[in-house]
Amino acid sequence: MLRIAFPALFMVLLAGCSHTHEMLWWDMMESHQEFSRVTALVKKEQAEQSVISDSVIVLTDSAVAYIERLEAVLFAAADQEDRRDERSHEPDADAYYDYRSSTELLIGEEPAAPRQGVNSAHALRMHLENHKRLMEQVATMRKGELDIYLSTDNAVTDYSGTLVPWETGAFYHVPLATVIERLTRMKIAVRQMEHAALLRRRADNLLLNGTVGSEVME
Repeated sequence: MLRIAFPALFMVLLAGCSHTHEMLWWDMMESHQEFSRVTALVKKEQAEQSVISDSVIVLTDSAVAYIERLEAVLFAAADQEDRRDERSHEPDADAYYDYRSSTELLIGEEPAAPRQGVNSAHALRMHLENHKRLMEQVATMRKGELDIYLSTDNAVTDYSGTLVPWETGAFYHVPLATVIERLTRMKIAVRQMEHAALLRRRADNLLLNGTVGSEVME
């Protein structure tokens, strides 16, 4: 009886092992397919992140170039050459501290209603405002999140406490030297916004890969 039962028991065990091996094989295949699917999704997302980062850089370079073109127009209007890179150059004080040409170009004759159009302070404000909103959209940031770096509120308080348009508060009766300094500060703010947007994209990428940590704050 035992001689008959033992081969039968062996066949049952062998069949069980074969079934277990088959189940493990299918589990491994399913795990591999899931891993491949997730890996493909991650690679696709990383490619999209790269495109977004490139867009942030292009937008930033465009905004900086816009301000630099305005600087060149201001120097030309004052009949001056931009020699800021020449350490030995001593600027013409009368031209650099004269506000008439820069005020006429950027604001016009009426400080309460700054002129609009090409090379105006109004056009600059609109360009900066659009730049901030585009950057926030590209970097999936909240609307107004980048205002901390550069405020372009339509009304500001001037030195006398009077509420005036942003354009007037920034550029009316302001000497060319100070106008250029303020435009330089705006370019720095644009670069700071670029850094903030890229940092946000990097954080999103780290979250995607499950590697969030101290790297986000670097």
